[in-house]
Amino acid sequence: DGKLDTQIGTLALSSGGSAFISNSTSILIDTVGGTSGATAAGDLMIEATGSIGVNQAFEATAGTGLLAALAGSATLDATVTAGSHLSILASASVTQNANVSAGGTLDIEATAGSFAMLDAVTATSTANLRVLAHTSILIGGLAGENIALDAGTSIDTAGATHIDLTADGVQLIAGSFVGQAFGAGNGPLQASINSLSAEAVTGGLYLDNDKSLTIEPVSAIDVDRVEIDGTPATQAGVARSEIDVKQSARVTADGNLTIDSAVDAEEGRLLLKALSGELTVNTSVGSGLDLTALANGAVALSATGLFSAGGTLDVQSATAGISMTDGSTATSVENLRFLAATDIRLGGLDAANAYLNAGGAILDNGDSHTDIVATEVQLVAGDEIGEALGTNLGLIETTADALAAQAGAGVFVDNSTALALRTIDPIAVLPNALDEAGVIQAGVTLSGISSAGAIILTTEGPLTIEQNVAAATSDLSLIHISEPTRQEAISYAVFCLK
Repeated sequence: DGKLDTQIGTLALSSGGSAFISNSTSILIDTVGGTSGATAAGDLMIEATGSIGVNQAFEATAGTGLLAALAGSATLDATVTAGSHLSILASASVTQNANVSAGGTLDIEATAGSFAMLDAVTATSTANLRVLAHTSILIGGLAGENIALDAGTSIDTAGATHIDLTADGVQLIAGSFVGQAFGAGNGPLQASINSLSAEAVTGGLYLDNDKSLTIEPVSAIDVDRVEIDGTPATQAGVARSEIDVKQSARVTADGNLTIDSAVDAEEGRLLLKALSGELTVNTSVGSGLDLTALANGAVALSATGLFSAGGTLDVQSATAGISMTDGSTATSVENLRFLAATDIRLGGLDAANAYLNAGGAILDNGDSHTDIVATEVQLVAGDEIGEALGTNLGLIETTADALAAQAGAGVFVDNSTALALRTIDPIAVLPNALDEAGVIQAGVTLSGISSAGAIILTTEGPLTIEQNVAAATSDLSLIHISEPTRQEAISYAVFCLK
């Protein structure tokens, strides 16, 4: 059948062509006489009915390579290289203590055990790279065109010597967790990738990317498994999308972060952070507990984008605005906070209480949803809050029990129920940066309505005024209400009852 059947304990091999070795016991690649390691100019295939140890270099210079421990583990204490496709297979575990490289695909499988790399070592492929492990995967540095990791338990980093994942697209599947929070183990996975999909069945996901990243469908990642006769057989991958984890998730990108596939931290907290770019949400993003979405640049939700938090919701743009296309929504069971350096443009917000603070204006961006539904609402803007009737989309539409507002221009609000203008205590949120100890982010105390422009407020029920309503520099302060109850001073040019 073309292979050499052997029963030896230690092997050293040098071939000017190809070599095919099938050993009936465990085997160690080492030094024998004046020959060290196993080297072939062409293909190099070694299988053993037992374990395989590599103490000296394994090299298939211009061909395919195979190391297959058919009834045991593979331990790589010296370099393993192939000019073409490379497969490293073990019925138990694979331990990599030296660098591995392939000029084609790299296929690693630990059928009944784990795959573990030392922090200082790398495994690289010029094509796709796949690792399958029955239990855990521990990463030093992996690099390939695309990477698929599938672990029965965890996917974790061995340390910080190398970037853990360097590739175009990456699929991560773990029975428990992928990476860990700061302060736990070696922390999040460090990546340099373009696209990501991930699943953690019972645990969470922690990954930091050093450039822009898109959460999107990742096409099937196929590899070529090398057989003992040197021929490759395609191992077909499966296309995957979404990030779906049971517990908490942290995904950061040092650039733009784009969400094109759903993200769900079912029972935990979620952090999405664009460290030096924009955050764009084109589909559903949800968490069982607190949800934090941060961007240095703009935060944008398309018409199909939505945030849904089982706890608090905190959305921030450090240098730009937050824009919700008409049809998009942001909901939270507990408090909600939007902070923006420039404008906040609203689709539909629904929360226990809501605090919005914009360096520019707070504006209606469409009529598919009520702009803000909450028990208590605080609105702070450097410019106007809403716009006058007949101007663009007009008033901010609310369904609230209490309102306090402060604006550098006009305040234009239409409330669908009875409303109290009173002091509202700080509306706090719990940002889940997940690299911090969950510090409560206290809001501000805000009272009444203060505007440097006009005030137009309409309600569909009684209006109770418990704090000052003042239009400091405008010629007009207009409150258009039904059934007023006045308890504090009102500064106005016209007070209109209807």
